[in-house]
Amino acid sequence: IQCPDLAPGTPLSIRSYRGDFRSNFLDTVMGDPAPGVFTLDRTESGQGMVLLDGAERLAMFRSPHVPSQPAVRGDRIAILATGLGPDAVKDRLQVVIGGAVTPVESMETSIPGIWRIVVKVPDEAPFGDAVPLRLVLNLSGGRRLESNLVTVAIEDDQ
Repeated sequence: IQCPDLAPGTPLSIRSYRGDFRSNFLDTVMGDPAPGVFTLDRTESGQGMVLLDGAERLAMFRSPHVPSQPAVRGDRIAILATGLGPDAVKDRLQVVIGGAVTPVESMETSIPGIWRIVVKVPDEAPFGDAVPLRLVLNLSGGRRLESNLVTVAIEDDQ
């Protein structure tokens, strides 16, 4: 189900319907945000759904089966993510690419639950077909939540 954009601890009462049939109610509370980067193969790891910003190509090794091209240092990339919670702001979110932290330039959601996070590939990012990428969400009170670890391709621009 699409989780509502509510503060952690908010009471929830969930019930499903199918035609005239109704389930029992499930009473629970909203949990903490759970950041996640979408992946090409839906495995929660492997090639991330990370696009070269302004292009419809994945930032991955060149493939005849998928529109793709490795990113280069300084490129802007768009990361498709979910689970950032109701207080998601770019100042609380970091992107770690191959160990190098890069600030978020912009983030927006046009489809409920799906964020498009734009960052610049840092000059310190390593090269390779499977460079690790993850999100770090800094909550109030000093808590940090990390997303799943996905990969992107980065090549030397020379």
